[in-house]
Amino acid sequence: MSDSIQQKLNGLSPVERLKATDKYLAEMNDVLKSMDEIAALRESRGEPASDEFGGYKRSTVVKFIAELEKQKAAILDEIARGEQRNAERAERDRAEKEKLMQEKQRLQEDKRALERAAALPAAQAQENNKAISELSQKVDSLAISSQDSAVASFRKGDTSLAIESMYTGLSLDIEKMRDDILQEMKYSYKQDMAIYDDLAEKIDSLKKADNSALEETLKPMGENLDAMSGNIDSISGSIVALDEKVSAIRPVDYEEIAEKVASRVVTGGIDYDVLAEHIVGIMTGNNAPQPKQEDNKAEFSSMEKKIDELKDTLNGAVSVKQMPEFKKLDELIAEYLRTLSYDSIPDMLIAANAIKDLANRYIVSGNALRGETMLSDLRMRLERVSVWGSSAVVAVDDAVKQHNLPVTYAKDALESFKDALREFEQSPALPSDELVQKVLRAKKNLFCDSDMEAMDKDTFAEMLEIREESAGVYDENKIMNLTELKKELMSFNLSYFVDMTPALPEEKEAPASSVDTQVILEAIARLGVASQKNEPVEEVKEEDIRAKLEELSKNKPATVGKKPKKVLRPAISSKDNKVEKTEQPLRTVKRSIKLGGDDNPDSLSKQIVEELAVKIANSRVK
Repeated sequence: MSDSIQQKLNGLSPVERLKATDKYLAEMNDVLKSMDEIAALRESRGEPASDEFGGYKRSTVVKFIAELEKQKAAILDEIARGEQRNAERAERDRAEKEKLMQEKQRLQEDKRALERAAALPAAQAQENNKAISELSQKVDSLAISSQDSAVASFRKGDTSLAIESMYTGLSLDIEKMRDDILQEMKYSYKQDMAIYDDLAEKIDSLKKADNSALEETLKPMGENLDAMSGNIDSISGSIVALDEKVSAIRPVDYEEIAEKVASRVVTGGIDYDVLAEHIVGIMTGNNAPQPKQEDNKAEFSSMEKKIDELKDTLNGAVSVKQMPEFKKLDELIAEYLRTLSYDSIPDMLIAANAIKDLANRYIVSGNALRGETMLSDLRMRLERVSVWGSSAVVAVDDAVKQHNLPVTYAKDALESFKDALREFEQSPALPSDELVQKVLRAKKNLFCDSDMEAMDKDTFAEMLEIREESAGVYDENKIMNLTELKKELMSFNLSYFVDMTPALPEEKEAPASSVDTQVILEAIARLGVASQKNEPVEEVKEEDIRAKLEELSKNKPATVGKKPKKVLRPAISSKDNKVEKTEQPLRTVKRSIKLGGDDNPDSLSKQIVEELAVKIANSRVK
């Protein structure tokens, strides 16, 4: 018992050991008192005296009490010696402090003496100042402050902090620290053993795997890899061929085309004398002589050949990829696809509207082919910029308002769509059917796109299929799929916020030199006067004139006059409204030039002349 108590007292301070000894001594005295009471009770009962009480001997307790008293006396002596040592140490500290104070006073007196000697010459004053600064630093270093550590205060002569720190370190419970370390070691050992057993089981299971089954599993994978490598080779060949074709395409030089057209178009005027002879021949039925008919046919055939050459020149690819406006837009789109940051939306809308305005200027000025091609390529690029969520709607609306861009949407529909998206974003992975229908209605009212509506319905059908398959239990993969489907329902592209409608080209007035009726009438009059002077003209009967006019009226076309101008269809296909999944770096638009419906090149002029002849004949009959 004494060994165990002594072990418990190890590491404690004398005061703590004294308290523990007093506690044990009081307990043993109580035990001895109880034994004495039991012995007195036995003696009163007449029982024989015994030294054992409940398995304990009274002599052992008495001996233990004597040892505790000796230990208490030793502890008291130790405490007294410690107090004496502390008193002596305090006395020494006090003496050292007095010594330091005296040293400090002496240094201060030296300092004052040096200050008094400051009236000496400059060189000596400088040396004195240096000595004064050194003494000041020494005094400051020897001064004791409350911010010093135990080691610093010990070096300066104050040992109280050092003694206190040493006492604190010695009074730590080393036994408790040892128990904690042992417990930590046991826990680490058990954990390592569990990991080792788990790894051993997995290694054993892997050793028992069937190698033949692994080979059968890997064999089709190898075949698939071979097939994929073949497909990759074929695709690479196609890409090389496509690259060669793209390299062969060059931008159209419109100035060169204009020069070719100007050089190949007939610039001569109309020979009104020949035209008058032709009219008189039709009126009289004699088919007036046409001395230049063969030359006109040759001229028209050569003109037709030149027009065919011009058509072949224009039937080419028109590329806008090299334009600086499209290069800037492509850079902005690439930056957005890399970062997916809505901060670039205003710049993209501004660049797209600038390209739209430039394309409309081309169309209005007469170059409809280039303008419509630019609008088609602009639509294709903006359809690649897919955004989603209420934050994207806010970014687009703010960009339109801040930069005064053209508004292509109804503000009420945009606000309804934005509110529906905010509510839809806060819903769970599988929202309610009413909320989905609300988003789809708002999206339809804003964009009015049947293709987008069909795609959204397919997306909603996929969400319903997942709900039916899961039966209320959703794993992580299904939740991710539902989240992506929600994002598709909230997505749209920027092509809806730029007006892609092509402008109408300016209608140019017909040249005044095409057909001059007055000149024709004067030529006919001159021709009639000349014929009366030279040769007598047979008198034409009124019945023959009426019969000829009826024949001409039957042969007259149903519609005579200026042919309505053909309005070109915008170079935009029906599938441009759909979201294209592949990139198209070039857009090829082909146009063919055709003449009138009649195969004869002079059909239009013939038609006009016949109509004029009928009118002249009618006026003469009246």
